[in-house]
Amino acid sequence: MVQDINKPWPEEWKQSFDIVHQRLSLAASGPGAKQAIQNLALNVNPGGWIQLIEAENFLNISEKGSAMYNFVQLILDLYAFMGAPTQLSNQLKPWLEESGFTNVQERTIDCLMGSLNPDRQLAKNGVYSMNVAVTGLVGFGKSK
Repeated sequence: MVQDINKPWPEEWKQSFDIVHQRLSLAASGPGAKQAIQNLALNVNPGGWIQLIEAENFLNISEKGSAMYNFVQLILDLYAFMGAPTQLSNQLKPWLEESGFTNVQERTIDCLMGSLNPDRQLAKNGVYSMNVAVTGLVGFGKSK
């Protein structure tokens, strides 16, 4: 099933999941990110969990090399173009609490992407992954 993050989910899914996981697509909802979270929250059973993962807190990015800097700039430019919040991750906890969730927790995980990863295989995988991401982001940007 294909589902647009900006559209309501099927009625039969309401309160039908113990856990709902959403990764790396809330920014694609542009200015509708808060509503997208509220729509996701409707699918969670009472007492259930929602897990959101977003890549955004780019700390000390200028120290990570020019390719990473350009990649991050591409992401930030795309966010701006779509009207997505530039600090989306800072808004997730309050939005979840407004949607009725309690015991909301946040974790920031620093990930070494690309060639700077000391593990040779992870570095290779990271470069490949970033290439796929850039290609997808450029295509997504052109479609808007």
